This record gives sequence, C-alpha cells and structure tokens, in this order.
Amino acid sequence: MYLFWLRNNSTQKVIARLFSLPSQDHVSRICSSVRNSLKKFIEKYIGVGQMDRNEWLTHNNIYAKEFFFSSKDSGITSYVLENYLY
Repeated sequence: MYLFWLRNNSTQKVIARLFSLPSQDHVSRICSSVRNSLKKFIEKYIGVGQMDRNEWLTHNNIYAKEFFFSSKDSGITSYVLENYLY
C-alpha cells in the first residue's frame, strides 16, 4: 500500500477505497508506521549509526578516499548524498 501511494500519487481516501479500508485515517497510520520502520532500519543498518567512530576510522583507507572525495563525479556518491542527507 505504501509503495502504491508513492508511485501513483493517489489520495489516501482513494487508497482506502481501493484496499477496502474503513477510512483515510487507516491509510495514514499504515503509511506512518512504514515510514518509521524504514527510518529505523536505515539508521541501524545503512546510515552512519551502524558503526562507531573507531570502526569508521578503520574504513578510512585509500579506496574510500578515492571513492568519496575524488574529483570525478561519482554517480553513487551523488545518489547517497541526495537521498540520505536531509
């Protein structure tokens, strides 16, 4: 339902009718729950909170410096910066 909402840009009232839910409030609560779960997952497993400072320092090697701080435009770096830093 959450992906349907994101992809189709439908109102929550319409989604409630399509999924046979009693009201728009149910859709709102479900979407809020999914957002909170995704946020917790990203912070724990993908974000900077997954490692402590010492672990980050051990990963500060030549490859990381070249990948993140090269003068060439790195598509993945731009993607990460645009989508996870807000």
